[in-house]
Amino acid sequence: MAYGNTSSAYDFAAFERPMRSTEAPVRAAQPRRNAKVIEINERELRRSHRRNVNAVRAIISLCAVMVVLGAVGVIVFSQVQLTELTAEINSVTRQLTEEKSVAVQLEMQAAAMMNTNDIETYARDRLGMEKVTEGQTTYIHLAHDDAGTVLQKNEQPGTLQEAWNSLRSIFS
Repeated sequence: MAYGNTSSAYDFAAFERPMRSTEAPVRAAQPRRNAKVIEINERELRRSHRRNVNAVRAIISLCAVMVVLGAVGVIVFSQVQLTELTAEINSVTRQLTEEKSVAVQLEMQAAAMMNTNDIETYARDRLGMEKVTEGQTTYIHLAHDDAGTVLQKNEQPGTLQEAWNSLRSIFS
């Protein structure tokens, strides 16, 4: 049996004992091939290329799946944060409404405590105060207008002038 023409894994004919016959076996002259060279037919060559292509496709698919999962993870995380912040805003808004209600109640209590009759009674009884009578008030009538002249120049600028100067120095 020839060595290169079989598709089986082993050639058992090489291990068989030669038959003793009077005739010598005739071998066809075959060219000697290099033992290190492997011949692959066209079909097997295409299969090996397909495996490489399939591996590249698998890697690309894996990367695409990872990108999609990452995007989904980011969306879920942002939705969780949005929900938490909305709950916190609602809680603070509710607390603000309650505090405004308490402030209105306290203002009403303060207004109830500050009526004028109670204040007059407190001032008369505890502080010893009296209402103003006509004899306690003195009015001064001026017959003609008075005028005054300032002889010395004021060296220090006024409060408004100082504020204006400081604002100008800040913005310049």
